[in-house]
Amino acid sequence: MKFRTEISLKPSAHFIHHQQHVLAMGSCFAERMGARLLHNKFSATTNPLGIAYHPMALLHHLRIAQGKAEVAASTEYNGLWHSFDLHSSFSNLDKGSFAEAVKSAALASQKGLEQAEWLVLTFGSAWGYRRKDTQGLVINCHKYPADFFQKELLPIEELVAGFSPFFQELSPHQQVILTVSPVRHLKDGIPENAVSKATLRLACHQLAEAFEQVQYFPAYEMLVDDLRDYRFYADDLAHPSSAAEAYIWEGFAKSFFSPDTQALITRWQKLQKALKHRPLQPQSSGYQTFLKKLLKDLETIQQAIPCEKEILEVKRRLTEISE
Repeated sequence: MKFRTEISLKPSAHFIHHQQHVLAMGSCFAERMGARLLHNKFSATTNPLGIAYHPMALLHHLRIAQGKAEVAASTEYNGLWHSFDLHSSFSNLDKGSFAEAVKSAALASQKGLEQAEWLVLTFGSAWGYRRKDTQGLVINCHKYPADFFQKELLPIEELVAGFSPFFQELSPHQQVILTVSPVRHLKDGIPENAVSKATLRLACHQLAEAFEQVQYFPAYEMLVDDLRDYRFYADDLAHPSSAAEAYIWEGFAKSFFSPDTQALITRWQKLQKALKHRPLQPQSSGYQTFLKKLLKDLETIQQAIPCEKEILEVKRRLTEISE
């Protein structure tokens, strides 16, 4: 008897290689996937302008990366300087420091988009908030009173119409992976979260159908329909557990990495494990032999992935032993 409805993942027509740059933007799930790319030695830029759960907030960040939009003016509230276009992680007690951080983030986003051959864009929630005074959509409410905003559900048509011009403007060599975050937005309410995710999923479907260079990866379905169990959620019952995240990553790797790249990642993970090894007797000849072999393996794999930092670390350990 089967107790799971496993999703059949087909290999992409195009694969991500270590020599290519990836720009991951959107919700916190985009950050988790971006972190795993970096951990496996891919070149990646992750949310340079901070987390953006709402698709139109994400689109605004992408327009800033294109140089076609700017971050909204800074505002002071409760002793902190912030922008309604940025996550609260940018908030700062000092206005000058805030401005410098914003400038640096905008430049990083522009560089990331220019270098990117792959864009991983994650939609988090279709529920958004507008300021009642300006009707401007905000990315973060920055603890303003609730009656300062009005809550609204993003229409599918608006989402598709917003992203279509952006995809049309991309270079032909830039590939896009759309995902819907599997994180449950329970504060909106369970029925409301379901409506939100359905909105985002249908919009992704329409965009992937309309643009050849856009494809959808079913991260949301892998957690909700495949794993389908609370043991695959973190303690807050909203975010994926580490096991679920690893499972989704494995699916991502099967879809977007060639067999050779997957084999390279396996080799690198073994080297990472070896790098963490700390012997009881660091001065022993056995450990010295271990380090020399590790150094040779790192120098060999360096032809495919950058690991200068790790090579220097092993050389440092060998120097300490010989002294």
